Amino acid sequence: MRTGLICGALLGTERFFIFHLSDLVYKAHELIAVLTFLGLYVGIVGLYGERMRHDMRFVWPALLVCVPLVAIGVGQALLWLGQRDVGWVDVAWRELGIPVWLSFAFWQWVAVALLWVGLGHLLMSRLRAATGYGRRFR
Repeated sequence: MRTGLICGALLGTERFFIFHLSDLVYKAHELIAVLTFLGLYVGIVGLYGERMRHDMRFVWPALLVCVPLVAIGVGQALLWLGQRDVGWVDVAWRELGIPVWLSFAFWQWVAVALLWVGLGHLLMSRLRAATGYGRRFR
């Protein structure tokens, strides 16, 4: 998770410190973005794994957070196997009749949204466990 947070901070401040970083290092911006994405994903899924060791109710939320990764993999595999001439995502995709759900960018934004939902769920469940909120009194 630290890698994701550090790379996210670098990504946010990249243009402030080194405006032409991608000119200095080939695809530097994309590399930092991928490291941010993967670092955060591995960190949050790892936190869910730790929670699942103690409480199996965390299996479904963890699977929900992982759904976009599977969708990204399947979508990109379909494009790679069936439509190699498509290229990167741009407006021309609409003209080719390719559905938006095959777009990497679409699933990337869905994944980011579900990462926030997962992080919120982990924080709320931690707060409930710490304060005892939601437990029944006998």
